[in-house]
Amino acid sequence: KDVCDLPLTWFAGRAVLLDVPDAGAATAIGPEYLQQAIGDIIRGGDIVICRNSDRSAPEKPCFTPAGARWLAPYNIKMLGIDNNFRLGKDVEDGRALHDILQSRDVCLVEFLDHLEELTQRVFFFMALPWRVKQMDSSWARAIAIETR
Repeated sequence: KDVCDLPLTWFAGRAVLLDVPDAGAATAIGPEYLQQAIGDIIRGGDIVICRNSDRSAPEKPCFTPAGARWLAPYNIKMLGIDNNFRLGKDVEDGRALHDILQSRDVCLVEFLDHLEELTQRVFFFMALPWRVKQMDSSWARAIAIETR
């Protein structure tokens, strides 16, 4: 599928923040970490935004294929990561993770900036892609809105 096949509502909605405050202790983001970090707030159809708050760690945390499988029952719409987060520890894991998520129409939003400004665990998020046929990626304008 390409972004033209998905409804506009797929690119906006309720989002939950997966924050990694200690990247040295959480290099692999799998089911256990996800359950502890967002298990109490994630709902079906959510968007998951991943932030690495520990930029001093020698390694970036990486989302694992097992973590992607943990998300599957929630039918998330998007998975977003900041510049200090990886999708898989290596190319093989990255491809597996992409395959798991994209087979469920999960859009990946990479290289998000300014996530350190988020103060709430639940917020509204949208990333509107450029409408491109026959491509699985596109530029997008990403916006997070928190309630006051």
